[in-house]
Amino acid sequence: MDLAGISLRLSRILPSDYRLSDHFIVPEFSCRHCGRVYITPPLLVMLEKLRSLANVPLTINSGYRCPTHNRDIGGAPHSKHCLGMAVDIDVPDKYSDNLDEFLEMVESVVREVHGGWHYYPAGHFIHMDCWQWPPDRRW
Repeated sequence: MDLAGISLRLSRILPSDYRLSDHFIVPEFSCRHCGRVYITPPLLVMLEKLRSLANVPLTINSGYRCPTHNRDIGGAPHSKHCLGMAVDIDVPDKYSDNLDEFLEMVESVVREVHGGWHYYPAGHFIHMDCWQWPPDRRW
């Protein structure tokens, strides 16, 4: 799947079961405030690779955020979620007892796109983004 350089701007008029890729559909990425979706293809590629490596479904708890929603939830002022370049995913139950194995998979797919990631233990979720500067960020 070579989608480099293409941006997907989607609206609420697409069917709720519209497939963006083999394993992901539009509502998984839509803003909880306005319903809009904006996602960059490298993010989809990264998620598909992680899904394949982990061999389990991934649950997205935050995809695109409109500026209003991002502000309302206290998101970073220049959040990559607002550009369709970031996603927060839950740690799959299968890896709850072997978190390091899953985080190694996250590291490997994020590194391929020179993105960044962070594990939030309090919420047991991972932020991943495909923003490429500076490369290979982890915080």
